[in-house]
Amino acid sequence: MKKFLLITLLLIVFSINLSAQDAENTPEATETSSPTISSEPIYSVEGDGVILDVYFNTLKQGRSGLLGLRGEDIIEANSTIFANTVEFFQIDGRDGWWAIFSADMGQAIRQYDLPVRVTVDGQDEPQVLLTRFNLISGGFISQPVNLVPDDEIERLLDPEVEASEIELIFGSASEQTDSVFWEENSFIAPLNTELTSPFGASRIFNENLETTHTGWDFNAPTGMPLLATANGVVALADTIDIRGNYVLVNHGQGIYSGYAHMSVIYVTQGQEVTEGQVLGLVGTTGRSSSAHAHFEMIVDGKWVDAVDFVRMYVP
Repeated sequence: MKKFLLITLLLIVFSINLSAQDAENTPEATETSSPTISSEPIYSVEGDGVILDVYFNTLKQGRSGLLGLRGEDIIEANSTIFANTVEFFQIDGRDGWWAIFSADMGQAIRQYDLPVRVTVDGQDEPQVLLTRFNLISGGFISQPVNLVPDDEIERLLDPEVEASEIELIFGSASEQTDSVFWEENSFIAPLNTELTSPFGASRIFNENLETTHTGWDFNAPTGMPLLATANGVVALADTIDIRGNYVLVNHGQGIYSGYAHMSVIYVTQGQEVTEGQVLGLVGTTGRSSSAHAHFEMIVDGKWVDAVDFVRMYVP
């Protein structure tokens, strides 16, 4: 009897240890929820006649942060973060001044100063409101992807082909439009389906080429309508190598959204589009093994987590 109890106890302990090892070795999916989706700031910094509202406490790699300014006599304001200057802007019909900036996926993890320079009417010099924040890991995972090799797949796995396509997209997204095209609903998801491959994943194709997943994939069948996340102007609508039938929309203030692998495109470059408008239909064009929708966003000249941005409060 004692021997039986001892064996049973050892089996239980072994099972617990095995489960713990499995948990440690299983990669966690990228968290999709935003640190805050509230329209209320996390905290505020008071200056002389102005108030800086900060809508995040920590920021993850590959995410965007929102800043707000309140004051009656503000003339202009900007902030320097990650060696970039970000200008505050106003929105017709809404109070305050706003700035949206983003952290690169490879930005160093540490604490950063966030100085905001504000020029106020009647004050001789701009005043500086200083705060700090911690940049933390984006939690990016690694994913093996195996495609049936043929001449076309080999061509699409050429790093130069990928680099050329990225150059085309960022060239099309280089315009810093002062206008704000989005409206009071801000940004919506382009589809209401299951999310699959996460943003920022390190994808290893055929055990050879390692690339970074620049957006989120939505599980969707061929022919499902793909919707514009917000009002904007089409900056690019074309068939390109890796993303296939692709649309890039300029929403103003350096914010762009991209939609890839469509079976058909319904819009043209330079066309104005509205939130919820059908841009095209889901497909599997480009470097794709099955029907799905790839959704990506560029903010402040950097790839950002598109799902996180849509869930973030944007005024």
